[in-house]
Amino acid sequence: MRRTSAPLQDILDNLHPDIIEKGKEVKDLVSQFKSKIEDEPKKYKVGDYEVTVDAKEGDLRVSCNCKYWIYQGPQYHAKKNDYLYGTTKGMATKPKKKDPDGTHKICKHIYAVLEKYFGA
Repeated sequence: MRRTSAPLQDILDNLHPDIIEKGKEVKDLVSQFKSKIEDEPKKYKVGDYEVTVDAKEGDLRVSCNCKYWIYQGPQYHAKKNDYLYGTTKGMATKPKKKDPDGTHKICKHIYAVLEKYFGA
């Protein structure tokens, strides 16, 4: 039996408020349509970064190539909770100093895409 990814609400629950606020600042940079997400994994240019979203049959997997995603906790949480799209970059270890409360589940770039298309 294949384990499904974490539900969107689980990813967004208890998210650090700075990610939400900063994500709202960059959401206008996302210009693709929601229907594109549902066909196959899609890549979105958000500022200087690339967000990948794979949403199929109720499963959601995401990744970003920003340093925050890789080093501040989101990639670790995505791997641990099975919503990571693709492979890890770096160590994907639990960040003890940068995310002691475990609230860095996604970066602002991914938040902007999810908010725009899923109404997060």
